[in-house]
Amino acid sequence: MATTDTGDKPPTDSAAVAKVIPLTRRSERVQAQLFAKMLRREIATMKKKVTNAESAWQHRCESEGYVDPPERLAVVRERIAEARRMLNALNARFPRS
Repeated sequence: MATTDTGDKPPTDSAAVAKVIPLTRRSERVQAQLFAKMLRREIATMKKKVTNAESAWQHRCESEGYVDPPERLAVVRERIAEARRMLNALNARFPRS
């Protein structure tokens, strides 16, 4: 009975090597880069909006006394946090995005 030693050696025939699929394809990396760019822009835009809203809220507090912060601040802050989580996930999956 003949035995074959396959062990942990990588395949050497071209058919087996051709079946190796890269972890990420170029199209996926490009798409991830575009999405990361969009997320960064969106985060920057939302941060400006939060800064403006906080400034308006502080002016209102100065003129009227303390008032609760607008609910939209909490909503936008949560959206920023979610966008950062998505960006972190993209960076983990595609390190050069």
